[in-house]
Parts: sequence; structure tokens; C-alpha cells
Amino acid sequence: MTELLYEIQMHTLIGIKYGSMYAKILDDEVKGIMNLMKQSTSFYGKINKNGDCEIQGQIISLTKTIPYQAIGKIKKETVELDMHTNQGEFHIAGKGTQNEKILQLYC
Repeated sequence: MTELLYEIQMHTLIGIKYGSMYAKILDDEVKGIMNLMKQSTSFYGKINKNGDCEIQGQIISLTKTIPYQAIGKIKKETVELDMHTNQGEFHIAGKGTQNEKILQLYC
């Protein structure tokens, strides 16, 4: 089992939203928690040995819940995801971190 933690940025039409992401990988499955817009939501999906992945989950804003499906790459140092939603397309980019404040969110 591999556990990874990232500081992430989601690029939206109204600007960049900052957050964090925790991912746990076991064989070809990935699951975790994404923290964006002061909301934490779980995700799950499949991943291969090269880090190529397909995940699904939801984003919660102040006014709505947005389901998504995302494809991209999860590596030890970086994460890159293209999210497909009924509200449009969003890109998430992140770097691996050991930031103590972020670690406390997931412990």
C-alpha cells in the first residue's frame, strides 16, 4: 500500500482554488480524500503501475454538489487530473508534500 499527500490547485473560470489531496493506492485501486473550497470529499477509482488513473467523486461548493469523473496521472511527486463535470472541465495540478498542517487534516 502506498499513501500520498499533495498540495493542489484547481483551475476554474473564476480563478484558482487551492486545496489538498490524500491518495491511498493498493494494487490497481486508488481511493482518497480531496479537500477543496473548505469541503472534504472522497474519491475512488483505478490506477496502473505508471500512475495513469481514472477516478470519480464529487466537489461540494457553497451552492451545489458537482459529480465528476477524472483522468490523469498520480505519481509520488506530482498529480495531474482533468475533471469532467456537468459544469464544465477543470484541471487539477499538485505537488507532493509533507506539510504538517495538511498531514493533520488526514490523520
